[in-house]
Amino acid sequence: MQDVIAGRIEKAKKLLKTSNLTINEIASKCGYKTEYHFMRQFKEQTACTPTQYRNGNTWLQIDEFRKKLEEGTKD
Repeated sequence: MQDVIAGRIEKAKKLLKTSNLTINEIASKCGYKTEYHFMRQFKEQTACTPTQYRNGNTWLQIDEFRKKLEEGTKD
């Protein structure tokens, strides 16, 4: 199942960077029934939202995500 998710996310990344499709249209093209499920799974896999990924804010988001993980393990 993880391979299916990874494939969907990779396809979504490509569409986000190379098209002007809406997030809802990309979710549908990648096999998601709802935009909400797509956005939740995308963020779980990439540490940023689809819009942040499209706008190129990924490194900032990944750094913030890693910091939160580190803080969580210190508790």
